[in-house]
Amino acid sequence: MKKGLTSDEMTIMDAVDNLSSIAEVDIESTAEGVERGVKDNLQKFKNLKQTEKEETLKTVKGTFKTVHKYLQHIYQKEKEQLQDIEMQRGVKAIMVLAGEAADKLGKCTSIFKHTYEEGNVEEISEYTDLRKFYLNKIVKRFQEVLATEEAWEEEWGVEDPTVDIERLGLKDLDTVKRDKEYELFYIRQDDGKPFFNRNLLRHIKLVSDFDEVISAAEGEDPLLRVNVLVDKEAQAVANEIREDIKDELDDFYVDAMQHQDIPIIQTMNKVTMSLLLASNPRNLLQHSITKTCTRYFHDFQYFLREILTSADYIRLISHSLNETDRLSRALVHLVHAFCFAFFVRVGKRNDLIDYIHDLIKKGYGGQEIARGETSDPLTFWNDLLDIHDAIASVLKRYPSGPLFKTLDIFRERDEKEGFDPIYQGNHPSLQFTFSSQSFDSKCLRLPCPTLHDHINKAEIIEEFKGYLRYLDQKKELGCHLLFNLQDRTSWEEHARCQALEELSRRAEYTNQLILVTLPKKTDFYFQTDAYKDLSDIKDFLTLIRDQIASKEECGFFFANRI
Repeated sequence: MKKGLTSDEMTIMDAVDNLSSIAEVDIESTAEGVERGVKDNLQKFKNLKQTEKEETLKTVKGTFKTVHKYLQHIYQKEKEQLQDIEMQRGVKAIMVLAGEAADKLGKCTSIFKHTYEEGNVEEISEYTDLRKFYLNKIVKRFQEVLATEEAWEEEWGVEDPTVDIERLGLKDLDTVKRDKEYELFYIRQDDGKPFFNRNLLRHIKLVSDFDEVISAAEGEDPLLRVNVLVDKEAQAVANEIREDIKDELDDFYVDAMQHQDIPIIQTMNKVTMSLLLASNPRNLLQHSITKTCTRYFHDFQYFLREILTSADYIRLISHSLNETDRLSRALVHLVHAFCFAFFVRVGKRNDLIDYIHDLIKKGYGGQEIARGETSDPLTFWNDLLDIHDAIASVLKRYPSGPLFKTLDIFRERDEKEGFDPIYQGNHPSLQFTFSSQSFDSKCLRLPCPTLHDHINKAEIIEEFKGYLRYLDQKKELGCHLLFNLQDRTSWEEHARCQALEELSRRAEYTNQLILVTLPKKTDFYFQTDAYKDLSDIKDFLTLIRDQIASKEECGFFFANRI
């Protein structure tokens, strides 16, 4: 959360974040990665320095004033939007959140019980001006006018369940901005209903547009460069995959050219052509005004999955390849080679590293970072935190990247797919290789290879199965040891963990896959709640042994081969 900002510097997203925090000021926060902000300051208000108290009060006032400016913007510039019932609910949701925050300020903090002139929240002009503008201007523009003050109070009390749903969605906005739990936007509940009201996305988009209108940020949004970098990465990866599979590709086309009428051969031609076009530097974003390397690479993924899920491919792999003809064997080998090359690609990182260094330099006001030569791990982690804060300070001046990515994906795919991180652009890659005299071990960065469409239903994507089948074909490559860092005891991640466990038990994959689940989001891992006061090393080691011995009950899983 931003603190100490004036209303001119604060965006509507900052204001909604602040309202959400204030509304939960009576709840202790244990969330990962949450920086100190208005909620923390309000909880410790009595112990703050005088200057910090003034900054906190300025943040509270600025929050209400920013919401007021947002409503004025809608009233003056987006009049037709106020006729939309979903927009009305979104605006009401913000006002309900503002009312809840105001109530908590009075009941749970001492911010007004000191030397400032205001005695309670109702006497703050920024809050009363906001409330009056909503009642006297906004409500009258609604299709269903709230005729009386009693009706307003009913809305303020969150009697309308649809408004309550959107209010909760607004409270989750900060989670989305921090790139946490965004998969819930793609997953549906068991009854098929979404976890989040999709109509809220349109409202959030309008909020984002308003932030862009009033933004005081100077210069180009640094996130715009990411598209160019991603396109270069797609071109480099496509070229790398093309080199890796050229032997299998040559074997396939020895006979394939005489069988162009077969559907699976036609699809393989599309896979190959898409990859060749993606690897062509002429199609880079900086050169092309039509289709780019990124889009061609997505076509490559699309057609590869079309083959992997086709009846012809399933029929081919259901029999021993020794019993099939040469073309069929070459086709299957090529499909699996594509899958393997896709998972172990390296890509092009130099440009991205330079980009990150530029962000860090910008965060430090154009100065190079002073790097100390020390082996002290505490100093190292503190340096990392400082760098993170420097980058965050730069990106906060511009629209939220994670939020806009979520909105873009919904628009592009028409909300029909589940959470499929690898297909949706979070690609695996080779990070480094451990080498010794006896063997070499490649270390991959691997997003969860699942398609998760309903909360209790996830399945392994076919590309990962093809990768494992390639390992079976090439025994010299060994097996894949997969460290799953998701929490199998959580309702959000259990289905994905279960799908991985079931795959590791299937006879077809037991020789190629060894699964180990080490949960990273539990209270024990973060040493919170029941483990918060644990300080004795003997007790700690005993608990570790107990946790591991409990296996699945505590979120751990170890393959039988271990």
